[in-house]
Amino acid sequence: STKVAWMKRRADLKTLFLRGDYRDLLDTVEITQVAGLTDDDFTFFIGSLGFNGRKEEAETFFLKRKDQLTDRSIVACQFFIGIAFCRAGQYKKARSYFAINLSRARNTTNELTQFYAFQGLGFYRYFCARYEKARRAAEKSLGASTFAGFSYGRTLASDLYGHTLV
Repeated sequence: STKVAWMKRRADLKTLFLRGDYRDLLDTVEITQVAGLTDDDFTFFIGSLGFNGRKEEAETFFLKRKDQLTDRSIVACQFFIGIAFCRAGQYKKARSYFAINLSRARNTTNELTQFYAFQGLGFYRYFCARYEKARRAAEKSLGASTFAGFSYGRTLASDLYGHTLV
């Protein structure tokens, strides 16, 4: 019964995140529950904090739990935190998160890692008005998300790619 309730809640967090209901997701998770979240749910939580402009909280929670996360979750969290700092105009901090992910992507064939690395790089370059370089990164991000079968990533990469073409 408890396991079923947890699985339903987990599916609910994923659904909320993928629908863009970031505030609702944050309202669902109590601060005392954050330590018990699965890696995937923790990533959704960090992303939701970032998309709600709560970048410092996202970074604090991430740094506290980073050593217990899988590589895949670390890269995803760093992507979402980098996006949040970039949107806030804190480019140096954003660049540092994106650079770490890019370094990881160079040493792996994991398409999800490559997606997050190139999507972050493309987003950063777009914000810095380096549109041609952003377009090339978006193409790599789109390819990696496609090979990974990651629909959410394909949506983000397609959106960035379209923006770079305009």
